[in-house]
Amino acid sequence: MVKSVNNMPSRPSHRLASDSSDRSPQPANMVVFGGTFDPIHNGHLRTAWDLHETLGYEQITLMPCGVAYHKGDAQTSMKDRSEMLKAATQGISSLRLDLREIERAGPTFTVDTLTELRQSLGNAAHLVWVVGQDAAQTLHKWHKWQQIFDLANVIVVARPGAEWPDFSRWPAKIMSDLQTFKQSAFGAVYKARLTPLPISSSQIRQILSKGGSVRFLAPDQVVNLIDQQQLYRGNHKT
Repeated sequence: MVKSVNNMPSRPSHRLASDSSDRSPQPANMVVFGGTFDPIHNGHLRTAWDLHETLGYEQITLMPCGVAYHKGDAQTSMKDRSEMLKAATQGISSLRLDLREIERAGPTFTVDTLTELRQSLGNAAHLVWVVGQDAAQTLHKWHKWQQIFDLANVIVVARPGAEWPDFSRWPAKIMSDLQTFKQSAFGAVYKARLTPLPISSSQIRQILSKGGSVRFLAPDQVVNLIDQQQLYRGNHKT
């Protein structure tokens, strides 16, 4: 049974808006799309847009991970990744950027981030962590993974060629009705079939390492930053 989170001390918010002039307050309900974003590409952005437009969430929070213990080091610096994310989300009101994991010292653990968010939002808020179908396959290997469902709901986004995980192992309720899912503060799972764009960051890095162009795989602003900084062309890390 999923236990509620009570009597948690407040902590300061580390949210950063994608535009320094847009400092909108943290929403009562929150959908977090996390990842390495190394680099962010059109597949990421289309997923975020579908979460907003198709599933009807007002705003999606993109959260780049810092030192992802289960993925190893990113190919570019935290500064480069955050700059690409800012460029990709500039002027899109339905997307916001949260850099707390990049700013956190040491390994990045999802459960720690969700604990902070739950403390900030309160026990009744509808908090969602978004994962891809491929990442969901190894969720049981994440640090204190079962506690994720004590803190948040999870949306699993279908990926081309991937299979659904064994949900019977998850201490959560699988919901097929979106509106019912949205009424849950935590402990629920929703399977989402959104627009499939078979683009990956590793694919983009491979193309760039061979001197190719990734135009139309990522936003022009991101491609321009990659070209200007010569990212992924070697062992560049600032």
